[in-house]
Amino acid sequence: MKKLLNTALLLFAVLMTSCTAPNAWELVSKDSNVRFALENKQENGSTMLSYSVFYKDGVAMEKSLLGLVMDNCEYGKDAQFVSASAVKDISNAYQLKSGKKMNTTDECREQTFTFRTKENKQFNLIVRVYNDGVAFRYELPGEDGQMHTIQAEHTEFAVPVNGKAWIHPYDWNDRHKPSYEQYCRSEIDIRSECGHGRGWAFPMLFNTNGVWMMITEAHLDGSYPATHIDNAGTDKAYKIRFPEADEPIVPDAVEPVSGLPWFTPWRAIIIGDDLNTIFQTQMISHLNPASVVNDESWIKAGRASWSWWSNGGTPRDYKAQLKYVDLSAEMGWEYMLIDAGWQNMGNGGTMEDVVKYAQQKGVGVWLWYHSGAGREKDSVSTHRLMSDPELRRAEMKRISEVGVKGIKVDFFDTDKQRIIQLYPALLKDAADNHLLVDLHGATLPRGFERTYPNMLTTEAIRGAETLGRQERCDQAAKHNATVPFTRNVVGSMDYT
Repeated sequence: MKKLLNTALLLFAVLMTSCTAPNAWELVSKDSNVRFALENKQENGSTMLSYSVFYKDGVAMEKSLLGLVMDNCEYGKDAQFVSASAVKDISNAYQLKSGKKMNTTDECREQTFTFRTKENKQFNLIVRVYNDGVAFRYELPGEDGQMHTIQAEHTEFAVPVNGKAWIHPYDWNDRHKPSYEQYCRSEIDIRSECGHGRGWAFPMLFNTNGVWMMITEAHLDGSYPATHIDNAGTDKAYKIRFPEADEPIVPDAVEPVSGLPWFTPWRAIIIGDDLNTIFQTQMISHLNPASVVNDESWIKAGRASWSWWSNGGTPRDYKAQLKYVDLSAEMGWEYMLIDAGWQNMGNGGTMEDVVKYAQQKGVGVWLWYHSGAGREKDSVSTHRLMSDPELRRAEMKRISEVGVKGIKVDFFDTDKQRIIQLYPALLKDAADNHLLVDLHGATLPRGFERTYPNMLTTEAIRGAETLGRQERCDQAAKHNATVPFTRNVVGSMDYT
């Protein structure tokens, strides 16, 4: 009888063990060098969702918290594991129209992990592992016809501290308008704080534990603001931070608002043995949707002459602009840009006359516009041409029919969600009218060039337009030797 009882107890223990949900998972890259480790384990009385990243035999990212708060409900803390999808191999070749490499392949492994909150609400963590790093984002499924708010994102990046960092501070100047034009803080201590209380900008470059690593963000579809980083994580780990409340262009709250289903932006971590791996990565492009432009034959990158840098008043001077058309033709450059003020052009002609002259010379013309950010209710319609959908489409149709090839859109001046929504809307309307786009005074690139290949370049850099001051010239050599491995990694730079 005793033997029979012991056998029954053993069988019960085996059954209980087999029914226990797993609390740790791994996804490994195709070359087996990169490993994403996910955990959902008891810690300080609560179950905490976290991740780590390993590269070859070393730790690239120490244990870092995951999760967010939506509608005041925790998604991550005390979550219960539901299921893990089968691993999906992705191999998708595609072409770009601008950037460091035209022909590329999105090659990775993807897996989706499903959890349930204490309130019985499901959410997913979607993970991709590449040979040069990892990426993940949250999915909040459902379709209830309601708008939801994310009060906080807990995502941390616990970068090992035994190394150095190259990071640009979040651009916080006396205008309070982030334009990503700060100089890089080079070779600083990892997890050190910025000093001005507003945190750090993406991308963040590190050399730690014998590897090079970059952290950044990808895919903004308008359902989330652009984010940056502070040191509010565990032991000063880097943590996602929403835009600053006092970015003045729009008075909106900084928290994301959206209906369901809802996908957050990708959190991307690029990893390699050397800086060349970081420089060559195209992960940010891979993490964006495929091109929505069916016919891309009209999209052609090129070089442009530009008068504003040396004389800001010349866009109003018809004859001065003809000289820059001639310069482009003589140099074999494809374009010329007429910057701010062209609507008031005089001295013998108009913008339309410049375009006609340029067509005879085989030179395409670009025009400058204000984004209209913060001017949506301005009584002067020309001030809101790009922010008002009807005015924007009418203006784009008009200038396209005149023969204009591209637009430079300036002064977005905030990372809040309403202005982030303007980017894809503007790019789509421009594509519909066969207009190329340069985003100036804009947020950092997050991969728009894949979905909207008519977007050729973005500023988000302290460029040559600032070199009219000696103190800026004194820093130019160091700056120019740094940005190819920081800002330029994530997208083309309008360096003016």
